[in-house]
This record gives sequence, structure tokens and C-alpha cells, in this order.
Amino acid sequence: MGKGNPLQKYREETFPHHYPEGDRSKMQLSLEECEWAQIPPYRQNYCSHLKVPLKKCMVDNYSLPWKCKYQMHTLEKCEIDLLQKKMREVHEWRQEKLRQEAMSTFE
Repeated sequence: MGKGNPLQKYREETFPHHYPEGDRSKMQLSLEECEWAQIPPYRQNYCSHLKVPLKKCMVDNYSLPWKCKYQMHTLEKCEIDLLQKKMREVHEWRQEKLRQEAMSTFE
């Protein structure tokens, strides 16, 4: 049986190595703050700073979750925008790769 993940070669050939490439966003929460807010590592992203007020609102309004709609909507919008940005970058990366392959076949 081979070492490592068998899909790693496919991932490296299919997706950018520095994913998301060219992303200039900054994390607004440090790793220590994410740990303090009990945000697991797989949930930490550029929208993590919006999870803290949502979590506080959910704790404060335990029996009235609809009072946190604004915080929920803000977090969802941020995560959707982040996902769309990543998808756009992957699409542009793939288009560039196809252009390079097409140009190399004509040379």
C-alpha cells in the first residue's frame, strides 16, 4: 500500500497550490482568540470574527433564537461571499491552465 493520500496528486494537479491564491483578506481574529471563543480549527476562516457575536447572542437569547437573525445573516453573507470568491479564483485558475495547455499545443 502506498504512502500518503492517493488523491493528493489529483488535488495538486487540479487545484492551485496556494488556495485561495491571491487572497488579500486578513483574519480579524488571532488563533488565540479563536481558541478562546471555542471555534474549532476546521471552522476558522475570514468570517470567524462574526461567529463571536452570534455565539454570544445565542447564549444570551437561548430560548429566543430569532433575536439573533441579524448576526446569523451577517455571518452567512460573509461565508457565501468567501465561497464565491474561492470559486471564482479556482475558475480563473483553471481557465488560465487551459489557455496555457492550448498555447503549448500550437507551439
